[in-house]
Amino acid sequence: MFEKNLDVVIDEATWPTKAAPAFIRSGAGQQLIDIPAALLLLGSVTTPAAGSLSSPARFWAWVRYFVALHTTRDFRITMPFSDLDPHQKGILSDDFGVAMSTQWLSDRLGGFVDLVDGRKFMLQFAGMMRRMPRGARKVGPSKAPDYVALDSNGRWHVLECKGTQSGRSARNGFLQRAIQQKSVIDIVGRMRGQRLGAGLAISHENDRRRSQLRIVDPDPDEEPLLKLDGRAQDDTVKYARRLSVARSLGVIGFSRLATELALPSEEDLKQGLGVVDLLLPSERAALRIDTKYRSSRAKDQLDEVPLRQFELNGEIFLGKITTLKVPELREVYGVSSIKIRQGVKRELVRELRSDDNLARKRVEDKIDAYVKSDGLVTSKGVRSRSISYGGVFRSDIAFE
Repeated sequence: MFEKNLDVVIDEATWPTKAAPAFIRSGAGQQLIDIPAALLLLGSVTTPAAGSLSSPARFWAWVRYFVALHTTRDFRITMPFSDLDPHQKGILSDDFGVAMSTQWLSDRLGGFVDLVDGRKFMLQFAGMMRRMPRGARKVGPSKAPDYVALDSNGRWHVLECKGTQSGRSARNGFLQRAIQQKSVIDIVGRMRGQRLGAGLAISHENDRRRSQLRIVDPDPDEEPLLKLDGRAQDDTVKYARRLSVARSLGVIGFSRLATELALPSEEDLKQGLGVVDLLLPSERAALRIDTKYRSSRAKDQLDEVPLRQFELNGEIFLGKITTLKVPELREVYGVSSIKIRQGVKRELVRELRSDDNLARKRVEDKIDAYVKSDGLVTSKGVRSRSISYGGVFRSDIAFE
């Protein structure tokens, strides 16, 4: 149900020294993409952790994309969603670009151990960043990679992805212009995986051509701001774990604590020469505020955000639950509602709420005590999909 065929092209000419690896080449041609798994990944793992808490739509906006799917076996969207205003159309295209690209890569790797925001990942190594030379092009947040992903062999893959409804030529132009500039991070040695650019050209129901995902290996055109080798392996895993738990806390509404955990440490900020180039304006403003006051505001939010409880395999989670009515899906898919649950392990939430001192190191110690080593785990039911992370976060979707 909801699985769609997607044409995938691997541009092997962009691999600079040798052919694309076998696990990448195996993903060429017509690939069957699990759309519920892809959208659940989008709504649970690749969604921003911070944002307004004023509306339930902040949590469930990605669910509307199920209604955007056309009934064809190949992946394409309906005309009403193709006719959205440019702003909404761009958001939908980029969201599908992320969802389909990350799901495709997950299928190639047999799943992720971790998947985190590329810019936030780089900020954890602020003390190792070099200063950009005078006269060099400014390296801002937009030039950081979208995501870094850890596979089961300990390799880190760098991924930049984009979606568009303006056709394959526009998609190819983006890949040519933008992705080649994503050279601010370089992972070398035994940790090195693939550096990938993924561009999704989305077709609507009346298009002659089908949607197509194109994968390239971009060639960086400047020296990286940050270089990581095998000596950083332990730190990469530790920092990614903290970012993943921070994201999980943000997903259920604790955006202030999530933001706090994703910022560079004060010590690294003092040492990092190039870190200021990657900070967002809001992060710069936050870092000018006293840390005790920021901790107090995060504590207030922990106490104020209402959470619902659900049980899974004998464990209790606290988070968000909703059931959305979607009668448009009944005729084709035989379902009329979608239920989503997202939660963090109750014991961790309670411990955080009971602590009046949310200093970074104390929170990190609590996280380490709860997170298991199984990383990011996905599972599939007949009418459901689920994602869990380290035993502390759970997100699932059920079609009823």
